[in-house]
Amino acid sequence: MLYLQNNKFDGVIPEEFGDLQKLKELYSNYNELTVKIPASLANPQDVQIINLGGNKLTGSIPLQLGNLISILALSLDSSSLTGETPPDLGKLHGLGILELNNNNLTGSIEVTLNNCSAL
Repeated sequence: MLYLQNNKFDGVIPEEFGDLQKLKELYSNYNELTVKIPASLANPQDVQIINLGGNKLTGSIPLQLGNLISILALSLDSSSLTGETPPDLGKLHGLGILELNNNNLTGSIEVTLNNCSAL
């Protein structure tokens, strides 16, 4: 578990976090992180919680996050994310919490989210 929340960390989320193969939970919410969410965060296959809410993240939600088959909670709220919701998020059957509120997302709400039976 990696707890980095409620600080003043700025800059980018290190790509190397994706190398933490035993990572189960990542909390880096309420910092001042900017730039895009690295696609490498989808590498640790056993991660259950990713909370990056309350930062200044930009860009779109990486399509690769749809490969996090063990994830239970994905919080990307209160940033400046843009683009559409990736349809592959619908593959996350165990996802029980999905927080995308307070961003600049566009398009329609993916009907594939109906596949997330824990929501």
